[in-house]
Amino acid sequence: MGQDSASFPTPGIGMPFDLSQPHIRVDARNPAADRTILRSAIEGRVLVKNTNKALPLKAPKLLSIYGYDAVAPKTMFPEPGFLTRWNVGFENSPDNFDYFYKINNGEMGAERPSQIAANGTVFGGGGAGAVALPYLDAPFDALQRRAYKDRTTLFWDFDTVNSTSIVDASSDACLVFINAYSAEIYDRPGLHDDFSDAIVLNIAAQCNNTIVVIHNAGIRLVDQFVDHPNVTAIIYAHLPGQESGRVLVSLLYNDENFSGKLPYTVARNESDYGALLHPSSPEGRYSLFPQSDFSEGSLLAIEHLIEKTSLPCTSLDLAFRTLHSTFQIWSSRMSIRGTAVLTQLALSNLVGESICGITILLSLLKLRTQANEKVRKPVSYI
Repeated sequence: MGQDSASFPTPGIGMPFDLSQPHIRVDARNPAADRTILRSAIEGRVLVKNTNKALPLKAPKLLSIYGYDAVAPKTMFPEPGFLTRWNVGFENSPDNFDYFYKINNGEMGAERPSQIAANGTVFGGGGAGAVALPYLDAPFDALQRRAYKDRTTLFWDFDTVNSTSIVDASSDACLVFINAYSAEIYDRPGLHDDFSDAIVLNIAAQCNNTIVVIHNAGIRLVDQFVDHPNVTAIIYAHLPGQESGRVLVSLLYNDENFSGKLPYTVARNESDYGALLHPSSPEGRYSLFPQSDFSEGSLLAIEHLIEKTSLPCTSLDLAFRTLHSTFQIWSSRMSIRGTAVLTQLALSNLVGESICGITILLSLLKLRTQANEKVRKPVSYI
């Protein structure tokens, strides 16, 4: 391939073994990626509950903010050495980094990793592919900027660790930030944690407009608080990257609209997932080579829950997403041509609140005939 030729292009620099030592500084960012970074963060947020017109926020007089996930990690700096918290994405979870480090060195102990990153907001996962951000706009940072613009007063408590924060009764809304962390090498130990649920329930007991924001790596159960009458909104904020706060505030205040959809099913209980919940463990003759026989077959996500549990409809089984805009439709006309798969729907006179230029999506039911029986089959939002 001519790689030994003097004319062969110089290869990339790669990652220095120790970033704390002198090295060539490289800025590999491409301005062409800025829009993708921003839109990915916007469209990755999913609003799954919004009652009592909790969202969008409209220049509230007083906002109270709680939860360990609202702020940036206290440190974000490459430490001496090669395998450090910074270059594998554990700035907000030093305890989990210790666990990660031991496993990486072959120390398979009995301890379990934490389900949360308690030292700051989650913006990505941990491991060799973790993102080293050029900056981090945390949710609290962006909320303060919006408070300045709207002349909103902010109260906050990020230090209370025993779920006994006090809420000012005159708060227009209370924002609670929690997370669910994940990393390479080890499996997530569960789908919820009692500590975070207790924070939400404590605030909801005192605030009748509690909005929960979860930065989650995959499924995170909300059964402990989803039906609480004072929990008016729930946002799966996922892993937003460097624009975390900026994007969240744009969605909370309707500068942008929620357009994300859940790529998974959220059940009521961890046990509802059955064999899908845990990895296959090493046993007997396969003690060194864990085997999985995929006993669940093709029953995944909602199909598994309908077939295997007594909960044919969980709280968030088909709640792909929710908009915080309303609109009306009239003078609509639908036509179905023979056995064609596609159905044409002509809409006119569509009126509603501003939806920020996002295409209005409708949930339709496709009608088809099987053995002379009409079957109602839900189809994706279009």
